[in-house]
Amino acid sequence: PAMAGSPPNLTTITATYNAGGSTASASDTTTLTDGLKLDKYQQLPAGTGSCTTTPTTTLTGNTPNAPWSNMAIAASANTIPGKCIAYLIVGTNTAGSNITNINISDVVPPNTKLETGCGVPTVTGPIAVTGGPYVSGFTGTVSAASSPLATTPVPPTGTFTLQFCVKINDM
Repeated sequence: PAMAGSPPNLTTITATYNAGGSTASASDTTTLTDGLKLDKYQQLPAGTGSCTTTPTTTLTGNTPNAPWSNMAIAASANTIPGKCIAYLIVGTNTAGSNITNINISDVVPPNTKLETGCGVPTVTGPIAVTGGPYVSGFTGTVSAASSPLATTPVPPTGTFTLQFCVKINDM
């Protein structure tokens, strides 16, 4: 069930390309259950959209350190086709008891494909990457789940992460 009184989180990303002024947009909706908070962050690997640099992640509490951000990435020469964007989803248990049976998934955004040159999908915490095969060029859903199901809890205030990278398609 959705959290009482909480509307779904809707994120829309719009990219405008210099060549011909083409525009593409993607929307992502997140619905949460009581006691679980999900935050999605992004960054340009190496600050330039490099598709050969794996971003590192350090959490302070349940927030990743810069350059991870939950703010929009401004259009620039680093957000054109052929460049990469890294995503990080941070889950936090806000309940007073353990959470089990976690399943998390995120669709590779339209007009992008998974890129393993800047890191294969990785996780931290008591979850494991599921599905795939996650190879460069993959389109679909990147997933992770409790491992093993129903026996590995996230304790109160505990966190887990799912990180992956995509490459902006050539137009």
